[in-house]
Amino acid sequence: MKRGGTLLFLKEGLKHYRECGTLLPSSPRLAKAITKCVPQLTADEVILELGPGTGVVTRELRARFPKNRIISVEINGEFCKKLRIEFPDVTIVERCASKIEDVIRELSIPNTKIAAVVSGIPFVSIPDEIKPRIWAAIARVLEIGKPYIQFSYIEAYWKKQFLPGFERQKTKKVWTNIPPASVLMFKRVVMTDGPRGAAAAHR
Repeated sequence: MKRGGTLLFLKEGLKHYRECGTLLPSSPRLAKAITKCVPQLTADEVILELGPGTGVVTRELRARFPKNRIISVEINGEFCKKLRIEFPDVTIVERCASKIEDVIRELSIPNTKIAAVVSGIPFVSIPDEIKPRIWAAIARVLEIGKPYIQFSYIEAYWKKQFLPGFERQKTKKVWTNIPPASVLMFKRVVMTDGPRGAAAAHR
């Protein structure tokens, strides 16, 4: 990663720790592990990235899918400025991730074209009242069978979470990242509530 991006992340991490969730950006190896979880896309499919930060994962997504549209939704204005300069061919939107339905509607993109949601949002540290709104928004923009890919530094946290409309898939551990990180995969399924739905989300 470019040194300027690391320094910016450290600066914004100190100022807005709950938004960033860490003081160091993701490593290129973690970014590669995340990107490899995205399935092959058709030419007209779109990747929706949430919480790109300084763009480590964005860079890998662009490298692997050079012809596909990427929409990156970031709440931090300073990060957005950097992303727009470095990735002129990526659609950068300064917005809370809970508003992604509005984002794709404003961009005239139908849900059927969203191939995957990739997220670096630090759910462990953001306010509790926002988390279910973001997960619900992700569920509403993804079609059945589509993947939601999330990385986290605290895998144990996710074992306690129930994400309505998602089934937990495999997890990849990236030990070489600092700190070590987990790439969690979820699949959009028919919305369910109650114990059976919770079991499906956690298995």
